[in-house]
Amino acid sequence: TDRGRQSQFLPIRVLGFIAICIPTITVYLCIISTFFTHSDKIDYSLNRSYRNCPQIKSILAPVSYSIASWEPQRQLWALIVIVCLPARVVLMMMIPRVWWESSWRFGFYASSSLEMIGLVLLSLFHDQSKIYYYLHFASFGWWWMATLCVMAIVVYMQQATGLIDNDPCIYRLWLVKIAIFCAFVLGSCTISLSYPLASTFCSLIAFTIFCLGEYTLIALNAVFWALLIFEFSREFEGFQVLPVRAIRKMTSDTKPEISVVALP
Repeated sequence: TDRGRQSQFLPIRVLGFIAICIPTITVYLCIISTFFTHSDKIDYSLNRSYRNCPQIKSILAPVSYSIASWEPQRQLWALIVIVCLPARVVLMMMIPRVWWESSWRFGFYASSSLEMIGLVLLSLFHDQSKIYYYLHFASFGWWWMATLCVMAIVVYMQQATGLIDNDPCIYRLWLVKIAIFCAFVLGSCTISLSYPLASTFCSLIAFTIFCLGEYTLIALNAVFWALLIFEFSREFEGFQVLPVRAIRKMTSDTKPEISVVALP
């Protein structure tokens, strides 16, 4: 039909690839490319952040330097965030609809929104000034807490709604998500301790652990979301997008009213 030709089908897994896989791949591309394009700036930037520790020389750069400080990585990451966030918003709005408790759905919406806002803010603010420096760390803490809340809500709701009792595959993936959640908590504690230890004791080992911990947290968060989207795609194939147009109607007093209807 004309309506079928005018509509557009968006597969869940394609949206998931755009929302999760592309940003994750881009982050690691930025990190790896930093070793080749800005190897001479890593030590200089570390000396700015660790002014009392000039002896810290590392080939590893924190994620924030790779995506928020240097070009062209900064521009590439900003472009990917702009392109991929809409797909993330669509998935965030649809996934909790299978849950029966509205309060937990709202909690998921709020936590996911805060996670995205934190990601955008920590990408915008870095070490250009002391204010940006503190904003960056506040945004990272914001993103971290929101991510923990998202994981905890998903794990709890899948158990509370009985989804894990009806499908062995969902149950196995639920156990994997619990393991990812525990690993995320452990990794968060590790980087929370290693960063101040690196700056206080000028420890290269602590700084290396901090960088590797950041890389690991990104991977854990991406895998968690990928599993969640995979489960959702087993129940729903995708979204059907229908175009709409405005039709002007005239009332008896000739005042126009606008209503939006789907095209036939």
